[in-house]
Amino acid sequence: VGSGFQGNNLIWDIKSGQKVRIFNEGPPDTNGSALAFPPDGKYLLSGPFLFDLQTGSEVKFCDNYAVYSIDLSPDGKYVLTGNEQDKTARLYDFATCEQVRIFTVNIASVWGVAFSSDGRYALAGLDNNIAYLWDVATGQELRQFIGHSGPVNSVAFSPDGKYVASIIEEQGRQ
Repeated sequence: VGSGFQGNNLIWDIKSGQKVRIFNEGPPDTNGSALAFPPDGKYLLSGPFLFDLQTGSEVKFCDNYAVYSIDLSPDGKYVLTGNEQDKTARLYDFATCEQVRIFTVNIASVWGVAFSSDGRYALAGLDNNIAYLWDVATGQELRQFIGHSGPVNSVAFSPDGKYVASIIEEQGRQ
């Protein structure tokens, strides 16, 4: 899958290298770089939109904010979004699109989000040069990873959950 800031999603066939489908993501204030496939492989989550891969039609709209990043829990039950406008990470029930929890930071835009491999933790990178770790079940902030020299664009957990990684944007380079 490829996507861009203009809102077009491109679906590619791995074997042939050919485009299979092109469909539009929606309003220009939704970020086209936030993509995820649910475990069933029938849909594409692009920003706040859920698309049927067979028809290209929009099935759901899960978030009214500018979604900058997105991740699905390993069991496919939850969606985690990073929002630029309201400076939150939001947790949604994937099946219903109902909001379960807001991880509020209120001080910076959330640029990158990730679930741990066991789904117990949520990680977010912000443009205030800090990454935050929360307990998904309680919403409690567990840790701040301080010491980045620029905005935290992307975050990830190691498969064993012992480490987190972050990418920062430095002036003049990423």
